[in-house]
Amino acid sequence: MPIRSLLAEDAVRCDEIIAALPYFFGVEAGVAACAEAVRTQRGWVAEVDGVVAGFLTVEDPINPEISWMAVQPEHRHHGLGKALISIAVDVLTTENHTLLTVLTLGPSVAEQPDDNYSGTRRFYRSVGFRAVREVDLVGWGQPALLMARQLGQPGSTVVNS
Repeated sequence: MPIRSLLAEDAVRCDEIIAALPYFFGVEAGVAACAEAVRTQRGWVAEVDGVVAGFLTVEDPINPEISWMAVQPEHRHHGLGKALISIAVDVLTTENHTLLTVLTLGPSVAEQPDDNYSGTRRFYRSVGFRAVREVDLVGWGQPALLMARQLGQPGSTVVNS
């Protein structure tokens, strides 16, 4: 699966991926924020058969932070997410960044669907992120979990396990 830099012309396809994940991205404000991110932030896309099947965007508020990441439902659990994290880690490490963070829904939030944020948290742990703390953020409406991964350490590049 080719991984390449996110381009302006990928934005509409990224919007389609988000629309295919309504449970995770069903809040209108979040969909709009993601649409803005894929049009203004740097990132990477994973392609399957020449079609964008997943993406990751990064913003740099203090340390780089994964702002959005999504993989088309039928391509989840096939290594695209790990590959996207791996390229982000590699690039950010070469830029001398030492920490990468991500926010996701906190574990104290009760969820009903089988495919929920516990899987998201498990995924981030599997690629080297560790939970820092659950926080209440303005605009989130529910507790968020701050997760972080140290960069630039020996063995810090993601490998498929």
